[in-house]
Amino acid sequence: MEKETKTILGYTCQKATGSCKGRQYTAWFTTDIPVSFGPWKLQGLPGLIMEASDASQRIKITCTKITLGASLPGDISLELPTDATVTTHKEYDRMEKAYRESLNADGANGGDVTIDKVDVKGDTQAKARKKPGVNYPLELTN
Repeated sequence: MEKETKTILGYTCQKATGSCKGRQYTAWFTTDIPVSFGPWKLQGLPGLIMEASDASQRIKITCTKITLGASLPGDISLELPTDATVTTHKEYDRMEKAYRESLNADGANGGDVTIDKVDVKGDTQAKARKKPGVNYPLELTN
């Protein structure tokens, strides 16, 4: 996060820079709307991301309108499901941390994971298979 600011749609936004998958990004976020939300993998700043772009300006996303206090369409319900699990903030944070750590495990990041044996309805295949990597169109590939 940097000290530089600018105004977007009447909100004071702060500049943040970083890299993701080999690409440099600049994001402008506002803490006036204190939700940690934004496009794609750029979420996580302490406010709503109003604008984001890569260094080459090949990718640029800009918020063009914010509607506050709008009502939901009649067919959408925000009621809790009857089977929802009640938890505390502390327990939720613990579960979220465990989830994030499992995503960073060797098998979940597209590393060189191989499957030695596959058994489908009695038919075994001893040939090793490489797990396919994740392909995001906005990420650089080597």
